[in-house]
Amino acid sequence: MPPRKCANASRGPGSWCYRSTTIPNTRSCCWLRSYSTIAEHADPSQLAGQLNTHRAAMNRAILGEGGTVMQFVGDAVMAVFGAPFPQPDHADHAVAAAAALLGSEERLEYTLVGDTVNLSQRLQQFAAAGETVLSEATSRALTVPANAIALPSQLVKGRDTPIVADKLAQPGTP
Repeated sequence: MPPRKCANASRGPGSWCYRSTTIPNTRSCCWLRSYSTIAEHADPSQLAGQLNTHRAAMNRAILGEGGTVMQFVGDAVMAVFGAPFPQPDHADHAVAAAAALLGSEERLEYTLVGDTVNLSQRLQQFAAAGETVLSEATSRALTVPANAIALPSQLVKGRDTPIVADKLAQPGTP
């Protein structure tokens, strides 16, 4: 969580830090493609430097759009937009951050649970290098429609209901 938000957040009993609540939000997950292959042959200290650079870039993109970095795990980052601080246009900010990603030390640990967290991880299987996939809920929540292509509904591991998703069109695509 950005330091300016932490400074404004109450941490005493009864504050939002200690309550469970439902807030409309958009989650985003990002991984480095082929990281396992890269890590297998990389010098650990060089790899750590590359990960720090990657994490810093992701962090800047997420925080720049008002998001909260949930966690870094290896090459992966999970972020949320619209929670714990509500953002009516959370989907727009999540998509803008994803578009800015090509990454930290300043955050309060915060967690998300539920089906939508797992769904955000499953959506990544539909994205090739450089692509961004949006859940149906994120597409519906956008206040400015995205130039996106509807993907066929599909079953994914761990779900009984097919998912509906959209893929952001590449720049220059009508």
